[in-house]
Amino acid sequence: MSLASEPLSWDPSQLAASPIPLYTQLVYDNLVSYTVDGELVPSLAEDWEYDDSQTELTLNIRDDAEFSDGTPVDAAAVVANLEHFQATPGPKQYTLADVTDFKAADDNAVVITLSEPNPSLLNDLAQAAGYIAKPDTFDDAEPTGSGPYSYDPAASRKGTEYVFNKKDDHWSDLATFDVISVLPITDVTAALNALKAHEIDATSLAGPLVEEAKAAGFTQVRADGQWLGLTIFDRNGAVVPALADAKVRQAINYAIDREGMLNTFLGGDGTLTQQVFGFNAEGNDEGLDSTYSYDVDKAKKLIEEAGYAPGEIVVDMPFVDRYGGPEMMDALKQMLEAAGITVNFQQIPPGVDALTEEVMSGKYPLAMSSYEWSATDWTTIGLLVDENATWNPLHASDPVVQDLIGKYQFGTDEERPDIAREINTYTVEQGWFVPFAWASPSWLVDPNVATTVNGKDFFPYWSHFNLKPANVG
Repeated sequence: MSLASEPLSWDPSQLAASPIPLYTQLVYDNLVSYTVDGELVPSLAEDWEYDDSQTELTLNIRDDAEFSDGTPVDAAAVVANLEHFQATPGPKQYTLADVTDFKAADDNAVVITLSEPNPSLLNDLAQAAGYIAKPDTFDDAEPTGSGPYSYDPAASRKGTEYVFNKKDDHWSDLATFDVISVLPITDVTAALNALKAHEIDATSLAGPLVEEAKAAGFTQVRADGQWLGLTIFDRNGAVVPALADAKVRQAINYAIDREGMLNTFLGGDGTLTQQVFGFNAEGNDEGLDSTYSYDVDKAKKLIEEAGYAPGEIVVDMPFVDRYGGPEMMDALKQMLEAAGITVNFQQIPPGVDALTEEVMSGKYPLAMSSYEWSATDWTTIGLLVDENATWNPLHASDPVVQDLIGKYQFGTDEERPDIAREINTYTVEQGWFVPFAWASPSWLVDPNVATTVNGKDFFPYWSHFNLKPANVG
């Protein structure tokens, strides 16, 4: 297969962003894993249990796992990985921020102590925080893990091809291919040509290239792994006072032609939405997706009711054309100005890092955004909703939501779904976000490869494998 990037390091603390997991899941086992339906299941941890306070998690590590050099995987190795992950700056370091202690209770039991309940911890251990490498190899140029495949340095060439060979003695029977080769190809046209030439069996494509690949006989597998739309950061009106008024935020929601955006600029490849809680998450409520219609007159009326004349509300936005091209940004500006909101675009330096820096600077009241949907409601809350959320640069706060967040954090598993839906309903009705659609590029695969996309992620998962030869059940 081809992927658009390659790992710059094999250190588990640096291996979070998609599509890197398609490399790392081959060589590293996770402590916990997902099924293709998104359910948590055992992996290196055979089972686990929380205490009554939900601040102490005990993981029982299987006794038949070995690193690729034959060294056993034990509790001490797991603790070393978790301590390293927590102490090393990286894209997902924050996921273990509330852990106060990791301890090997015996050769196969790990105890994780939290300062307060973290409902997302097990999900985090099924992702970046749960990759387990041999502890003395974190800085090595080649990975040493306990995963179902071993990295073949002799057959691999950095920047060109990464080759992984099946382990015959792995504790699981998950490996369904004898050899997997991953080619980092950044140019999508080059990836399509490699697919059509049968140099690769799978790749990720978008737009017209999808139809070209389908016409050549390849199978499309689509997953809506990211939501695209506007994030209103300035919900307390620190930069633009008008945005503190729910009527103005609701007007923005009515002003956007979501269906037109999806069909015109995203090729119709996606699912319309009006909520940021993931479609498989407990807090998701399908009924919320009909809260706002496309109604410019309604938007104008709400702005008038809020006490503002047409054009009086002025917002600066970074010009972000990486999601639907400059045409999408122009259309967005026209829609908002038709409702009576003046938009001034600000040019920003190219690149994701520059975009992140600009958005997180706190100088923009709203911005075009795209976020991978979160595996749990608690993750969504911590990324977008809480007053100290990762993507809340202005620390906008609402006492109603903060009270609900506290109830969710300290609630029971039975109580949390209803609380999450209450938080989701409030943020939708208050117009905090303006998502257009859940949308991602599609996977195009050779018909001889059967593919099922994992419910928690756009990228197919090797763990509990949903990429396999078509003749394997």
